Amino acid sequence: SRMAALTDIGPQQRLASLQQDFVANVSHELRTPLTSIRMAAESLQMGAMASEALRTKFASNIQREAERLTRLVNEILVVANLRGRPVLHLSDFAPLELAQEVITTLEPHAALNHVHLVLDAPENLPAVRWDRDRVHQVLLNLVDNAIKFTPAEGQVTLRFSLRDEGLEIRIVDTGIG
Repeated sequence: SRMAALTDIGPQQRLASLQQDFVANVSHELRTPLTSIRMAAESLQMGAMASEALRTKFASNIQREAERLTRLVNEILVVANLRGRPVLHLSDFAPLELAQEVITTLEPHAALNHVHLVLDAPENLPAVRWDRDRVHQVLLNLVDNAIKFTPAEGQVTLRFSLRDEGLEIRIVDTGIG
């Protein structure tokens, strides 16, 4: 005769199992860009610095993989925030400064993809009271995606406009989306 025992592992054990799977997947995802960065840095140390073409190639690889790591870490933070109530850290800041930071950060990526990056904003934008880091991250992600999906010689515009309802931010691109 055969006997089977069924037990309900319960929601806490299922959550623990999901968390273990998540950590394993994230660890694997993080290893890939870290390995690429390490290999590019080692190649530069072993003589690739002497060649401008190789130097450019490996520097681009390092930048691309560092951006990938940033996206992965941000995704982890989003998941972590889903478990509790997200906390907003509100502060007053100049949105034009934030926009300029986004442009400066993504300009090398745009140049590598032969995409023209444009900031279109009035100079007299009033200060806003937002969670600066979260808005910064959202804008980086949106502009970064627009760059990726815009063909060479295309344009991505980060546009700030004052409206009756407040400040409107648009990312406009000449890509397929």
